[in-house]
Amino acid sequence: RYGWRDSSKGKGDGHQAMKNLNDQLEGVKEAFDRATAVAHYSAVDNGWWGARNDIVAASSDWAGAALGLAAQCNVTIAALGLICSEAGEAMEFVRTGDGSDDKLPQYRGVDVELVDIIIRALDLLGKREAPVGEILVAKLRKNAERGHMHGGKLA
Repeated sequence: RYGWRDSSKGKGDGHQAMKNLNDQLEGVKEAFDRATAVAHYSAVDNGWWGARNDIVAASSDWAGAALGLAAQCNVTIAALGLICSEAGEAMEFVRTGDGSDDKLPQYRGVDVELVDIIIRALDLLGKREAPVGEILVAKLRKNAERGHMHGGKLA
């Protein structure tokens, strides 16, 4: 379906598979960097980061850099918790039969919740100013080289 590896030949020709992978990755870095900016600045515009930033700033002003760093850690943990809550919502859709999403009924609920995970992750990565596209491309290349089930892992 995705075209970079011919599954009819098992693993296929490794050199050709990597060439096809490189062709498929063309533009992924830029697309994910743009998506990260959209996700993060949308969250900023919708107020998700205002109070979080205020907590970190107030903690730093009140008790210095050490407390500000601890507050930043807690803000990051809270953002990760929101990602986990989206995973819980996706699991609930699977558990109850994978019906339509209530806000986007043209899509299955689990798919919408998985996209919510991506959006929340991109938002946090944007806040952290991470080079998302670069990391994603490097990770996709690394995973493509790891072999069948990453060397025989069961899960």
